[in-house]
Amino acid sequence: MNKSTQLFENPIIRIIIAIVLGLFVLNGVPYIERLIALISRHAIDSLPWLMPVSESIAMVAFSILIILIINKGTLSHYGFTLGENVRYVKVIIVSFIVGIVTMLITGIAANILQSIFPIGGGEHFASNYSFLETVFRVWILASISEEVLTRGLIQGFLMPLKKYGFKIFKRFMSVPILISALFFGAMHIMLLTTGMNVYMVLAVVVTCFILGLLAGYYREKTGSLIPAIIVHMVFNIGGALLGLLG
Repeated sequence: MNKSTQLFENPIIRIIIAIVLGLFVLNGVPYIERLIALISRHAIDSLPWLMPVSESIAMVAFSILIILIINKGTLSHYGFTLGENVRYVKVIIVSFIVGIVTMLITGIAANILQSIFPIGGGEHFASNYSFLETVFRVWILASISEEVLTRGLIQGFLMPLKKYGFKIFKRFMSVPILISALFFGAMHIMLLTTGMNVYMVLAVVVTCFILGLLAGYYREKTGSLIPAIIVHMVFNIGGALLGLLG
């Protein structure tokens, strides 16, 4: 093994590279969106749905492109398989319970902080979506695109480090799970740019971290992105239900 390979296999270096890859995708998405905009100008009549979902399309396309490059044209090691021994009913039930409990706790904490130390800020921009827009853009597209990036590209790249980690509630949480969950939670700090209340942003970040742990756990356990996407969708649906209940 040469020095460059040894450096690449260093756990710290691999983690840094994984984070850089994730940031590279997030910062590259707007440029892919512009490309989609240029293309859709000539196809807007036949593809009117393209522009509202261009961000999700760009994130998936860019993430897959990078995976193909760094993994020499193979996607299976990055979760693009059907997986093994996937118990979908259990995934859905566990996700729903964990999601509801997490969002209740973080939501109550955010409201308590707001009542003690009131600050300005509004709701998430998605609160302005119609029901069908929420289903299509948040429950489905956002769940798929964000999982392809975090549990696909980032966690997949970090899989050689899965022997490192520690247990949480008797479940082993490896370094790939933890890093992808932290990155996923940190991604949502950008909600501050939408004018969303700081406490609610913190609640979202913590909720997304918990979501990331659960999604990453099932991604590693099954070898597939499908359970992770389901976890993400169930959390989003649970959040919508809590929103309807106020």
